[in-house]
Amino acid sequence: MQDTNTHINIDVLALSNLSIGYKTEGAKKIIASNLNTALKSGQLVALLGENGSGKSTLIRTLCNLQSPLSGSISIMGEVLSQKRAKSIAVVLTSPVYAPNYTVYDMVSAGRYPYTNWLGKLSDKDHYIIQKSIESVGIKVLSERLIHSLSDGEHQRMMIAKALAQKSDIIILDEPTAHLDLINRVEITKLLQKLAREENKAILMATHELDLALQMADRLWLMSNGEIEEGAPEDLVISGVLQKVFAKLSLDFDHLSGGFKIKTETTKSIHFESALETNEEIWTKRALHRVGYIVENNPNNTLKLKYLKSTKKWILSNNGVEAEYFNLDKLLDDI
Repeated sequence: MQDTNTHINIDVLALSNLSIGYKTEGAKKIIASNLNTALKSGQLVALLGENGSGKSTLIRTLCNLQSPLSGSISIMGEVLSQKRAKSIAVVLTSPVYAPNYTVYDMVSAGRYPYTNWLGKLSDKDHYIIQKSIESVGIKVLSERLIHSLSDGEHQRMMIAKALAQKSDIIILDEPTAHLDLINRVEITKLLQKLAREENKAILMATHELDLALQMADRLWLMSNGEIEEGAPEDLVISGVLQKVFAKLSLDFDHLSGGFKIKTETTKSIHFESALETNEEIWTKRALHRVGYIVENNPNNTLKLKYLKSTKKWILSNNGVEAEYFNLDKLLDDI
């Protein structure tokens, strides 16, 4: 393992005045243009954007699966089209169908750019395959048939295949799609770890804004045919994330880094809250969910307070009090 303290983040992949899109019947459909940015070694970059913003088109272009409309992509100073398959390892969303393939067989495919025309693996290849499998934590699954894997195990296998390719750059398209919450977190943490410990430049297209804000080193935010980039915290502070993602039905909470669903609030309640305990915070959320504006107005005829000593809520409606020991019953009566 390399010493992460000695890593120097250098530009590994660079976009220069890049325009992406499609050519149809002699015409060009530009999805995004004038893209100028770079992927650095040792960093996990999250590519974000609404559906239709061009994330998948950019991924395909960077992976050399389609040509740019103009501009260039370079890897360590060389134009992408001149580089071979060793340069970029790609993990796409589509599931792999390979009957009778084991995990070891699939990860071995990452070594094919290095083998001869017979595809014979050397001792060095086998060592790299084994280390790649170990790096993603699936050593015990090496001989399992891939059709028997869970979604999370399958994704780890595909990341191991990318590692076996020994590329400086790994690009992933929605690597956490179809995964449950725990696996989404674990896969993102794995990518963060690989970027730092293996000094890889990793770009992942994702809809997981909350995970990207917590674990990505940088964000590429696609919107209106451009890329806004920077540290996640910088894009929150500048208001860029709020502007791009805030919709009529959503509010972006710049303090928590998450979204709040907008709820029509037609009633108000005075809630005595000073300590901001766990119970008080979740009480406010419950009240908001059922349409109440929570305010600090002692003159409101509807009042609520939480007594931590007795673990109960006291609701006062026009001076008539009632006690509750859970929010479920309180919300039924309010």
